[in-house]
Amino acid sequence: MKIYIPFAIVVLACLIAFQPSQATRYAIGSPSERHLTYSFWPPQSNAEGMYRWSDGESWLRLFGYERVSSFQISIRLIGPVQIRGEETTIRFVHQGEALVEVPSPGTWRTYHLLLPNDAPGWHTPQVLVGGTLTSPMPDDGREVGVAISQVYAQPIAGLHLLAGLEYALFLSLLLGLIWYSTHWLLGPRWGVGSLLCVGGALLLWVRIDPTSSSFWLPPLWGGVLIPIGSIALYQMTNYLISTMQHPLRWLGIGSGVGLVGNLLVYTKQWPILGFIGLVLGAALVTAAIIKQQPQEKPKEIGIHWYIFGLIACLILALGLRSFDLEHLPVGMWRDEARHGLLALRILNNPGYRPIYVAQADIPALLFYMQSWSVALFGTTAFAVRIVPALAGALSALSIAYVAHQIWGGRAALTAALLLATSTWHVWLSRLAFAAVLDPLFSLIGLGLLWRIIVGRVSGRDSIIAGFGAGMALGLSLYTYHPARLMPLAAMLWITLNLGRNWAAWRRALPGIITTAVVALLIVSPLLNYWFTRTQDFNQRVGQVSLLDRTNSEFALTTDLNQNLVRYTLMWHVQGEENARHNIPGTPMLDPLTGFLFLIGLLLLLRKGQAKIGLALFALLGVGLIPGMLSTEAPHAVRTVDAIAPALLIATYAGLRLTTALADQPARLRRSMISVGVAIIGIINAASYFGHVPYDPRVWKAFHYTNETGMGQAIHDGACAGPAFVPEKFAATEVLRYLATGHEVRAFEPEAPPTQLPPGACLFLAGDSSADLRSHIAQQIGIQPQVGRYFPGSEQPIFWIYRLPQAQ
Repeated sequence: MKIYIPFAIVVLACLIAFQPSQATRYAIGSPSERHLTYSFWPPQSNAEGMYRWSDGESWLRLFGYERVSSFQISIRLIGPVQIRGEETTIRFVHQGEALVEVPSPGTWRTYHLLLPNDAPGWHTPQVLVGGTLTSPMPDDGREVGVAISQVYAQPIAGLHLLAGLEYALFLSLLLGLIWYSTHWLLGPRWGVGSLLCVGGALLLWVRIDPTSSSFWLPPLWGGVLIPIGSIALYQMTNYLISTMQHPLRWLGIGSGVGLVGNLLVYTKQWPILGFIGLVLGAALVTAAIIKQQPQEKPKEIGIHWYIFGLIACLILALGLRSFDLEHLPVGMWRDEARHGLLALRILNNPGYRPIYVAQADIPALLFYMQSWSVALFGTTAFAVRIVPALAGALSALSIAYVAHQIWGGRAALTAALLLATSTWHVWLSRLAFAAVLDPLFSLIGLGLLWRIIVGRVSGRDSIIAGFGAGMALGLSLYTYHPARLMPLAAMLWITLNLGRNWAAWRRALPGIITTAVVALLIVSPLLNYWFTRTQDFNQRVGQVSLLDRTNSEFALTTDLNQNLVRYTLMWHVQGEENARHNIPGTPMLDPLTGFLFLIGLLLLLRKGQAKIGLALFALLGVGLIPGMLSTEAPHAVRTVDAIAPALLIATYAGLRLTTALADQPARLRRSMISVGVAIIGIINAASYFGHVPYDPRVWKAFHYTNETGMGQAIHDGACAGPAFVPEKFAATEVLRYLATGHEVRAFEPEAPPTQLPPGACLFLAGDSSADLRSHIAQQIGIQPQVGRYFPGSEQPIFWIYRLPQAQ
């Protein structure tokens, strides 16, 4: 790289970063204030002009003033005075310190504040405008503080050096990344041209509109450091390949370093050292695999062993997903019970045949399937959970099918094993959610599409395969929200493989057209619902989408940057925090699978696997889109479609690893495979069954543990007569579902019934006080019993009073 390129990058970055801030006048209701106000009520107008009411904790954000060491802000406002005979106040807070608190003015008044900006680096100055909350009008239900109509800001002192340097460093990395990417993809001239064009455009933008530029393009460190780190890791691997001697020796060293490092990260012991070990180990193993050229490849597995292996994986998957399904997780979540009630309604009401259920906000396929299990097993937690459990177990076969189409039988068994034991997938499969139905159908469809596009079928067989692919992909759209992106995944799956090979396009076209037509026919009722009831169809998506900026504090770019970091770290460092979906904070992949995943990413970047790599990367990217564009990142359920491609990438690493050892004794290879299988199985099984039953965070996350325990007891016949349940529990969907067909009466614990009919039982929450339990015992003459304990503890889930039946 010539010296003038980095010099030009640094000069451009400094010119942009050290542009002087400008005085800015913000008028409420005008475009100039769209980034200024946060958590204010919408603009209103009267004879004096436009204004906004604060809601008590409202902020003025001075984008574009990060680079100045001090500034002045003038705020024109009015506040209500002596509402209900009480004097009201206003206050201003900056950097956590109260500036002033005074009685609010009864007329419009301008306040001038001189503020320092001594944050350690780039930080957008913010001023809190607070005060007493009142109601502006008798018929207005809002609570408001003060009303502002104009804000004027101007820089006072000089440059905030640390902020400017931080921004210059960020811009240098961003421009360098743009130059490198364009240079690598298109050539040197394109690289220089893109650098000059982008740099000039940014300079002009910052000069003309510093407010918008600071709002949309603050230092987005994740957006530059993650791709730069990926490029550095790739280049380090290339260097190791060119210099490595004795690859088998380094293969062993890298495997040890990487696994130990990932274990340190997984257990949160010396995570920084562990992460360095993980990355270094992955680079060493990748380089050794590429460098090692065995004389012969391992023989393909025989058909009998292949079938036996698939059956074993299926049994293992089903066992992990169905063991004690009635009681693990301990409580039913409200969505699970709601799904059960909908299944019961479909079962009992022949006139109720929905396509999409707005109440549950998902298509109705899950509820039809659960209606069969409810008919068979009754209104139990097992009845609604067994359908996703079976779908999750069968997904081991569907991912095996895809892996077999791409790489063969050994890869198929590896992929099936990884999915069968994946804690991430096991967790979701044990909940009565529709999420795991999506990969089951989409993987079958993608596997059949692969047969079409690589030419394994042609003519009539291609049309038959297309019919199956269309059926599977069409049904996937009836499962869960992320499946709406499956058409995009299928299109990328096709185009990235066929590319510009027009002969291959002509050969595959009949199957592709059949797939599209069949999928469209199957999904047409759902499309009709979408067109006619768009608001219902997109309700949940709109609630969690980052694209809805109504209550967003910062720009979309800031939120996307944050999500990018979180979804990059979720594989090895920090997984989802919601204890309903994951052990809080635990990485989504176990240490060995996570290590193989990182190696697989590096291997698939090689030119020899370009088509397969691009297809799997595209599938992984599509699977992550729902999470990237929504809140609460990382989210295990919304990214359910990322599980399969991640495990396929790990599968490829395992396949290449065994190929690199083909010249080694068969006993060594079998021992390594056995140890790997044991590590994956033990860690994943222990992660779920060793934590979920006994973790209070999981009990708390499911929230409805009292109702679940009471409802299960009622369903199992604990009461010979009516069941008396505290009122706050009786109305919940969980208890209504589990106690269907039984007489349930609600009562207030503070005023319990003094007389109960023979055979009746009365329930109290597990955390009810001893005084309350004693009071009720005196009222009805029966001592309570613990109905059930939380697993591994002496903490009751609920208490029960049982009256004897009449003689």
